[in-house]
Amino acid sequence: MQQTTELPERIHLLREAYWRKEYCDAAESKVIQSSGDESLVGRGLDFAAVLDASSPHIEPNQLIAGVAIARPAEGSNIELGHYDGHYPPGHANLLAWGWPEVRDRARRQLEAETDPDKRDFLEAVAISYDAAIRLAERYAAHLNELAGNTDEPERRRDLTRAAAACTEL
Repeated sequence: MQQTTELPERIHLLREAYWRKEYCDAAESKVIQSSGDESLVGRGLDFAAVLDASSPHIEPNQLIAGVAIARPAEGSNIELGHYDGHYPPGHANLLAWGWPEVRDRARRQLEAETDPDKRDFLEAVAISYDAAIRLAERYAAHLNELAGNTDEPERRRDLTRAAAACTEL
């Protein structure tokens, strides 16, 4: 016997748009300048520059925040190397503690650390997580604005819940 499961309308519409290749690549290309610092702190500043250049974007029917990270355009001098947004460095700690706690632990360790290499790493962590938190805050504001502008109660509820998730890091 074959079991069928009805998809919620929102999921059905997203799946259909994907199959028809009607989804949007919302990542903007922007000129983003490097800090010029080759250290880990410089990489953290460069990562922060990319996140700070990213505008919040949510596709209709979608609830995933943070998928439209700015792409360095021609004229940019920034190079971040390989980065997998699905599994950022330290993702296990990120899931266990949340973004603010990862940043705060790095700051606390930085206060007592004397090794220059470890200080460089800890400062880069704090810079990077500050930028991620700023991006999440911009997404929360954007989602709340979208929620306030929709007449659909279910969509309003979903957008409000997504906004709350962006602030409960």
